[in-house]
Amino acid sequence: MNTNLPLITCNDETPLAPVIVGFFSLQESKNLFVTDALPDTGLLDTLVFRVAKTPKCLLTHVQRIYYCYQAKLDEQLYAALVDFLIVLNRRGEAISRRMVIGARSALSAKQLKTLQRYLQHTKIDSQLLPGNRYSLFSKGLIGTPHIVQLTEGKRHLDVDPLVLARDFIEYSQLLEAQAVLETAILKQPDRLELHEELLILYQSIRDADSFNRMYSKLTDSGLQVPDEWQSMSEYFKELNQNG
Repeated sequence: MNTNLPLITCNDETPLAPVIVGFFSLQESKNLFVTDALPDTGLLDTLVFRVAKTPKCLLTHVQRIYYCYQAKLDEQLYAALVDFLIVLNRRGEAISRRMVIGARSALSAKQLKTLQRYLQHTKIDSQLLPGNRYSLFSKGLIGTPHIVQLTEGKRHLDVDPLVLARDFIEYSQLLEAQAVLETAILKQPDRLELHEELLILYQSIRDADSFNRMYSKLTDSGLQVPDEWQSMSEYFKELNQNG
């Protein structure tokens, strides 16, 4: 008879208190330990395949997260956590928080900040969590059937460009969403949520050319550019160097 050990221990009786987290090793739980593949580099591919095949099987997600944590694969770990949060879609708040806190020592400061921000701000759509090349369910990595058609006619002035862009994103009309956001930012440069939405979109589709073009347009016009643009510029430079 198997005894199910707790996956993560976490002392968080008060939200602001120091958190003590302990990850068990894979061998300490039969539910997490895959006996025939631990030394095999193909294990992660197998776990990713299982997650893609049965995304609602949370145990497989946790196995993937644990493997990446144990193997010190920060990019793959971040992707596994993003996929886990997307599938949960705001359900399971306690385990979501514990998984992120438990994995924080193996994440970069930027990765941890992104995940913590998502957990703190409940209005952020889980589908818009910025992923990386190892993510399975991040927006921008799926097909682009033209379900919504952008017409040349006049739009009603009372339509919020942010709402319109998110509608396009919902139906994978990413280029249309990008155009709406870029136009809106030039007209309303003080709306930080527009900048945030566009930067997430650039990152999700890895469109460095469009990013650089828009970044230059903003800086050349003398507008005050949020710090996130500089951070995204460094992200694309790093991506280009590693690519």
